Amino acid sequence: MNRKEKEEAVRQLHHSFKELNNVFLVDFRGLKVVDAISLRRKVKGVASHYQVVKNTLALRAIEDTPLEGLKDEFIGPTAVAYTKQDSAVLAKVLIGFAADQAGVRIKKAIVDGELLTAEEVKELAYLPPKLELIGKLVSVLKYPLSGMLSYLQTPISNFIWTIDQIRLQKGQQQEP
Repeated sequence: MNRKEKEEAVRQLHHSFKELNNVFLVDFRGLKVVDAISLRRKVKGVASHYQVVKNTLALRAIEDTPLEGLKDEFIGPTAVAYTKQDSAVLAKVLIGFAADQAGVRIKKAIVDGELLTAEEVKELAYLPPKLELIGKLVSVLKYPLSGMLSYLQTPISNFIWTIDQIRLQKGQQQEP
């Protein structure tokens, strides 16, 4: 790789890194090519990206980006997995793959601007997807409202039922 190619690679990486909020650094020591291809496919399947980066180029590219907090982690074989979608989904894929492959591990991550350790990434992976969490929140918020609505409707329903019963009784008394 000549100097111009390196500068172009740094520029492209910097442009990509500048827009990212959900980034995972992966150590892929001992990963076979077949397994690396499998990991790329799995990551791509969840609308994410996986890119092996040269540490010296990555260190230049992360300057003035949200990823500056990860600069100490660019040691040894490093790949960057990133997404603009739900970070928990990508974390599940990476943690699941790392569990099957002995040499693969998560170094650190930045999720929504927060620096996470490998253990915190594991916790994130066990969370349900964002849409499911929002659905649960909505149902929890909806329950008291539906209970209150039922409570407010009960007196009106009882009143209408009472009026209807009186009407039926008066109707039966007038028939004979």
